[in-house]
Amino acid sequence: MRWQIVNSLPWWAWALIFNLSALVVALALLVWAIQEDSPLLKTLLQNLAAIALTSGLFSWWGAFLARVEVVRALASGLKLSEEVKNAGLRGIGEWPIDIPTKADEVDMVLIRGHAWFTMQIPSLRTLLRDNAVNVRVCLVHPHSPIIPALSAKFGETEEEVRSKILDSILSLVEVAENARCEGLKGHLVIRCHKLVPTHSYYRFDEQAYVVWYRMRGGRTNIPLLSLGPGLLQNLFQEDFENLWVHKDTEQAYDSSARDSVNQQALRALGASNERLERIFRPSSRGLVQM
Repeated sequence: MRWQIVNSLPWWAWALIFNLSALVVALALLVWAIQEDSPLLKTLLQNLAAIALTSGLFSWWGAFLARVEVVRALASGLKLSEEVKNAGLRGIGEWPIDIPTKADEVDMVLIRGHAWFTMQIPSLRTLLRDNAVNVRVCLVHPHSPIIPALSAKFGETEEEVRSKILDSILSLVEVAENARCEGLKGHLVIRCHKLVPTHSYYRFDEQAYVVWYRMRGGRTNIPLLSLGPGLLQNLFQEDFENLWVHKDTEQAYDSSARDSVNQQALRALGASNERLERIFRPSSRGLVQM
């Protein structure tokens, strides 16, 4: 029975036994050598100790511990991955993003988006023209009390900040009005809020993006969160819905409303009569080049 147990031991068990035995012998000789103060045994002890140290025991044990830590890290990583998946976090990318040309629901909240909207006009026009899409856009109100703070952060005058916000609003309105001549299928609503902005939010059906404001212009490599269905998107979508109906948020434009209603709301934001006439003049709709 004993021989069966001995023969069944794997090679690594024999190696471990040998290394432990060598270490025990080396330590025993060390104690004896110190007691006898023998130079010869001291030399022998050093050689045995060297054999024990280089025989692979410590490297094997180190490798074993490393493997244990790797397994623990993988298990922790799998658990973290599952938590990230449940939260809906798909990744971390860089700004800018593009408006898709196909979608059913689009929600966006941002300060002004002046330069970004200029680049996205062709995609937005195609989106509104070819899809029965519901687009909701919420920007900072041009007369919000936060304008002075934004002016200081962006390094622009207050009038420049207001002008860029208003220009973004009118650019979006112009896209929708010009799409009418080609058969507007989508629905665009723009609202303006007077609250302190903390982030921008863009949702295209089940894909959403979040950018925290750096409150400084001149940068394009801005990190953004890419979100799918899950806890995080639900949180930001709920925040959007609350902002959309907030008492300090007012309507600026609705593509399904009468021209007179839209013009009155836009005029209250500071839009000039000249530009409004150019946007809403039936004979000129569809003539503006985008």
